[in-house]
Amino acid sequence: MGWIRNYQARNFMRDQMVKGDLAFFYHSNCAEPAVVGMMEIVGKAYPDHTSLIHKKNISIQTAHLTIHVG
Repeated sequence: MGWIRNYQARNFMRDQMVKGDLAFFYHSNCAEPAVVGMMEIVGKAYPDHTSLIHKKNISIQTAHLTIHVG
């Protein structure tokens, strides 16, 4: 999953979407932003462990989420 800039959309995906829900696949970083497909949620969202920022022996979790789709 790419970045979700809209906090309301991100929070909905994080808190409300569950396995079996359908979602639009939307491309926004292109010449003509558009819905380009459908996807099915296959697992609950969880923090992206690869988005940790390490500074001075402190790990900071960024706002990135991982949502598995099929």
